[in-house]
Amino acid sequence: MPAGKERPPAFELNVAAEAQYIRFLVPGNTRTQSEGAAQVDHIGQRHGLPNRVRQGARSTDVHATFRIAAWLVDAEASGEP
Repeated sequence: MPAGKERPPAFELNVAAEAQYIRFLVPGNTRTQSEGAAQVDHIGQRHGLPNRVRQGARSTDVHATFRIAAWLVDAEASGEP
């Protein structure tokens, strides 16, 4: 287990969304990025969506969740500037 994760996270964000149907007019690109003195985990799950969404595609019974958690670490101890 990486240093610091044996305690509760300093920051945690949980998001959930669901829809009876959704149509993608323009497929989006999503990514996460983190900087600084923290250990970061991010986990996402999708149900009812294809791995790659096509323009104009319609999906039904969609559910998606995403979690970001961060544990602050001592910048000097971690070697971060």
